[in-house]
Amino acid sequence: MITRLQNTTAKFRAFTLIELLTVIAIIGILAAIIIPTVGKVKESAKTSQCISNLRQVALALQLCANDNRGYLPPANAASTDTYWFTAGISGSTLNWSLNPRFTSMLPAKKDATGSRNSVITCPSNNYDEVSGNSVTVSHTYAMGSGAMGLNSFNNDSNQSISRALSSISNPSQAILLLESKLNDATFKIPDSGIQRDDMLTSFSTPTTNAKVQFWHAGANRTNVAFVDGSVRGYSASALNQLYPASAASASFRKAAGL
Repeated sequence: MITRLQNTTAKFRAFTLIELLTVIAIIGILAAIIIPTVGKVKESAKTSQCISNLRQVALALQLCANDNRGYLPPANAASTDTYWFTAGISGSTLNWSLNPRFTSMLPAKKDATGSRNSVITCPSNNYDEVSGNSVTVSHTYAMGSGAMGLNSFNNDSNQSISRALSSISNPSQAILLLESKLNDATFKIPDSGIQRDDMLTSFSTPTTNAKVQFWHAGANRTNVAFVDGSVRGYSASALNQLYPASAASASFRKAAGL
């Protein structure tokens, strides 16, 4: 018996239009779910990095105080245009040479031709977008009233003082560092210190003129470092409850650690 082998050709069935449209619809649905999630994860990572930055800077400031007879550096010295991340104390006078604590613990402060200092700069900032200037922003963190105290003349923060840690009676409530808006958008210069009245305006009526920057959670929260080294995120309304306009004197004495 002879068996004849017949060649059979495989028949491949193509996708129908309905099947293709179904696959495309499923991909679109998955993309709509995944893309916003990826964005939230990225923003969450930036918020976590900002908190880590503030903790590291707060620690550097505490160690700086230990190296300088217990005194924090001033927010800035107007006469020399020197800021807290470069200030130190030598002997009985202020020494405006580069602070060795920040030299050893933090990347070098950037200048007009340098690179961004990643530790004193919040990764959520968009300062390069709001200005056409090629200069890179040097920092986005500013000292708060806990570091600067309140002077006796106008109940405001004094940015040029070097405050002793021992004078701060409420370190867990005294604001050490805040996220700062640009005070000069053209040259990307943020505030180095945020005074009491500027804090009050930022918390109670956050506007384009406010000094505190709310980067996180859809531009609704800001990270705050306290003198005890803790870092917490707050909305403007939450900060206004802690330091309300209706009790500005008492609340900001608390913010100043008094």
